Order: sequence, then C-alpha cells, then structure tokens
Amino acid sequence: MIRVLAAPVLGYERPEYDAAVLGHLSPEIRTAIQAKIRQADRQRSITAYALVLEGIERVFALPHSHITIGRSAEGKPKLDGETGIEFNCSHSGGWSICAIGQSPVGIDIEEIGDSPDYSPAGLFHEEERRWIDDLPVEERPAAFYRIWTAKESYLKALGTGFGRPLDSFEIRFLSGGGVIAVDHGEGSRISWIHTNTTQIPGYVVSLCVLSGTTPEKSVEWNIVGRL
Repeated sequence: MIRVLAAPVLGYERPEYDAAVLGHLSPEIRTAIQAKIRQADRQRSITAYALVLEGIERVFALPHSHITIGRSAEGKPKLDGETGIEFNCSHSGGWSICAIGQSPVGIDIEEIGDSPDYSPAGLFHEEERRWIDDLPVEERPAAFYRIWTAKESYLKALGTGFGRPLDSFEIRFLSGGGVIAVDHGEGSRISWIHTNTTQIPGYVVSLCVLSGTTPEKSVEWNIVGRL
C-alpha cells in the first residue's frame, strides 16, 4: 500500500511551526530551503516535508521525535537510519504532496498550464511526441503534463533526478488505461506509473513505484485540509 498525502500551501509563514519542521531536516536540506528567495517557495517545501512527517507518523506510528530527513549519496531525500520506509515529495502552485510506502517511490505534481514546446531533441522520446501530436490541440497541455510528471516520478523513484536524459526511456499509455515507463537502459525495466488528474483539479499527479507490482487499487489518497 502506498499512501499519498496532499495539502494546500498556506500563503503565510508560521515561524514556530516552520522551525519545528525544519528541525527534522538535515543541515543541507534546511539551508537549501532557507536560501529560497520567495516565501511561497519556502512554504511549498516546508509543507511537503510536514506532510512526510505527518504521513510517516500516521502509517508507521513513528513519532516526529524519531524522524530526521537527510539525503542519499545520489541526493534523494531519505530517512536517516535503516527504517525500511520510503518516501518522496513534490510541490507545484498551491499544493504540496508526498508518497509513503516500503518500496522505492517517486511522485510529482504539476499545475496544468499552456503546453510548452516538447519538440526539442532530448526532451521527450519520439514516441511520446508522436502520442501528443495525435491528440486534439485542446488535449495536448494536459497530455504534456501527464508525460512530464510520469517521467519525473520515475527518475525520482530511481533516485537519479535529471542526471539522465529524458529521452532515454519512454512513458507509454496502454489501451486499458495503464501507464508504464519502459527503460531499456535499466535492464529493460518496466515500471507501473499511476497518473491522476481528478484528485486535485487543475493539476496532474504521477506516482511511480519501482517494484512494478503496485496497481491503482493499492494507492490510498488523502487530501489534508491544512497542516
């Protein structure tokens, strides 16, 4: 079971609450958040990590006092120590989101806007560009963000981030509604991806679990009113 928690980002700072959340983060992550110039960007990051703390306590009954969040050698956020707990978080616009489970997981959320130019070489796989081109013009923006979030969720699950070319693997939409990442550079790895455009109107969320065995029914969504 993968738990997904999402919460709206408040438009103001709460010094005591924010400091409490930051206190559970490694100096590296804490410094990176505090260095953000815009308050909104700081609040998105703090809300995302607050969701991680809340979700881990809910799911694994692990108190906040036992949680410190650092980074792996590749830069992926992780819990300090050998806990067996995996998580990932993301934010966009007015929302932050996280996914928590016991398999390597990646999640990405993006607010749907105009469709950016996806034609430059190296941005999308040729089959992905062809899939978008075959859609009616009005459906292309949402399609772009479905692919973009799926790609980012897969790379975040791997822990590589954008250290890999985006056209080195393909997001494939199956006739039955499923979504997979086909990656011949990872020993022909095929990973299932759950994309959602209904839980948060105006946004696309993609969730990737590297075990490849987590269908939609084993994802539990929780929209948190506020933290």
